Order: sequence, then structure tokens, then C-alpha cells
Amino acid sequence: MVKAKVEKTLVNFAENLCYIAMLVFVVIAALDKLGVQTGSFAVVVGAAGLAIGFALQGSLGNFAAGVMLVIFKSFKVGDFVELAGKMGTVQEIQIFNTILNSPDNVRIIIPNGQVTGSNIMNFTANGTRRIDLVVGVSYDDDLKKTRQVIENVILSDERILKETGIYDSRIRAWGKQR
Repeated sequence: MVKAKVEKTLVNFAENLCYIAMLVFVVIAALDKLGVQTGSFAVVVGAAGLAIGFALQGSLGNFAAGVMLVIFKSFKVGDFVELAGKMGTVQEIQIFNTILNSPDNVRIIIPNGQVTGSNIMNFTANGTRRIDLVVGVSYDDDLKKTRQVIENVILSDERILKETGIYDSRIRAWGKQR
């Protein structure tokens, strides 16, 4: 899958899923070699699966949510996102949870059920972002000069896009009313 350049998230997900499936298969094969009737074992596994399903209801919900995240690709590793009210760069999307690294370098682990159950804000998806700045100016100051200084600072910064619709030179005057 790596050689086929499949997305890293899907590779990790498939790897974990195959590991669990092979582990179950090896245990059943080993029990068959020991003489345990695997036919009756299927009934026991089914009953145990039902009991475990009720006990792990939240985890199974997180698993299903993880499958949905991988299928719908709302975000990928490396995107800066807000998930379940937490902001950070996606480090890993696992079967049961998603790991973020916050701007202040805190590792955040969010269960996938909470991710899919809340708004997903992907700040990286569109490539560019608009930032509105509010500048407070006293009524005693010269507003034309203030506007000119702010526009000069904005226009001299090469990170600012000058295309129509992205650069907006609206300046609001804030201060005490007379």
C-alpha cells in the first residue's frame, strides 16, 4: 500500500485491522489443532461477542466513527483542524481516536465518536485564509493618517494576497463616543 502511494491514514488503519483479524484467525486455528471443536466455539464467540459488544459500546462507536473518517476524508494527517472544540495539527487518525498536536505543543487525543459527533473545521483545506483585524483608534487621532499607515504596513507584507476578495481595507474606528 505504501508503494502504491495510498494515504498514510488508510495504510495504518488497514494494518491495524489486518493485525486483529489475523490474531483471531491464529487463535481459532490453534484451538482447532488442540482438539477444541471450533463449531461450538463459534457459538461461544458469538455469545461472548454480544456481551463484549454491550460492554464496549462506546469503543465500537468510536471504531465505526474511525471507519467513517477514513472513508469520507474530512481531514488528513498534517491538516490544521478544530475537532470537538480542540484545535491542532492532525498527527494520526487511528481506529478509535484521532491525535492532534496543539499550537502550544500539547498532545490531544480525541475519541473518533466525538470527532464525528461535532463540527469539523479544517483550516488547511482551502489553502488560503482570511483574517480580520480590528484596530482601535481614538477619536482624537487623525483617521486618514491612521488608515494610510495601516494600509502601508499591510501592502508591504508579502504574505498578504492582494487579489480582489481577499484583501479588504475596511478599517473601523473604535473608541469612546463623544
